[in-house]
Amino acid sequence: MFVRSLLLVFSCLCFTGLSDTSSTCDVTLDGPFTGEITHYDHAHEAASGSGACMLDTEGDLMVAALNPFDLNGKVLCGQCIEVTNGDGVKITVKVIDLCPECPEHNIDLSQDAFQLLYPLQVGRIEIEWRLIECERRGNIRYNFKYPQTGSNWWGVKVVDHIHGVESMSLKPAEEGDDRDWIQYERTQNQNFKKPVEERRINAPFHVRITSTLGEVIEDYFDGVPTKQTNTLPGSVQFRSICDIDPTEYGVDRGDGVNGTARNSSNPWNIGRDSLNGDDDGKSGVTPTLYNISHLLSLVAFSTFQVIL
Repeated sequence: MFVRSLLLVFSCLCFTGLSDTSSTCDVTLDGPFTGEITHYDHAHEAASGSGACMLDTEGDLMVAALNPFDLNGKVLCGQCIEVTNGDGVKITVKVIDLCPECPEHNIDLSQDAFQLLYPLQVGRIEIEWRLIECERRGNIRYNFKYPQTGSNWWGVKVVDHIHGVESMSLKPAEEGDDRDWIQYERTQNQNFKKPVEERRINAPFHVRITSTLGEVIEDYFDGVPTKQTNTLPGSVQFRSICDIDPTEYGVDRGDGVNGTARNSSNPWNIGRDSLNGDDDGKSGVTPTLYNISHLLSLVAFSTFQVIL
């Protein structure tokens, strides 16, 4: 009886660890950094798609404008930032805009976000922030800007991605079009468009997206919207860093330590170093207790069943 009770408790503890992996997995991608926050009046307009990232948050005003250094050519558009005030209060905001006058590591928050940390009259104050993995709320979506009749151009923007988008390629699936993968070019408004020398790809086609971590996912479309602008759901999403093998993206970063970030306490470090070409942005990730808890829970449960 004692052994059976002990194993039952052990099994429950293991299952508790399995179900609470989110609290044991560090989703930091870069940071922490120290900077100052301010707030701006027109964040609601930027959040409707007029910001530098041209992302429509569909009414969500937990948004931020990032300084030019950290936004890094807009590669961090759509990424999530956790901001912590002096009392330890944390909020998460999405990067949707550029703050051109902000110094390095400074953030311009929407008033809705700022007042969750400090009263608006504070105006400017030092905080700590880190780049984190966005919460997954479904698959990636694609915003298509369909061409006018006779146009040789259309663009596609990736939205709702939990990690930054490094690149996009398309491969024709139309009968008679034998072209291989064609890397599309990022525009100032965050669309991806075909190279000038390439003729337009018509549906159906394959889509290949590479994250700033180096993960590659593929999708497929058998048609594109007939309206000039439309958003379609995808069937894929990047994996959480909590679900990725810690050695899968391990690389020699050139600093003599395999998988160790140079400017961050977090090993992913997909900030300026990786995005400016100093490395390829792929590194190791601190392992979680998920696999261990999962294994132990299965062993304990099986043993309990046998003894019982």
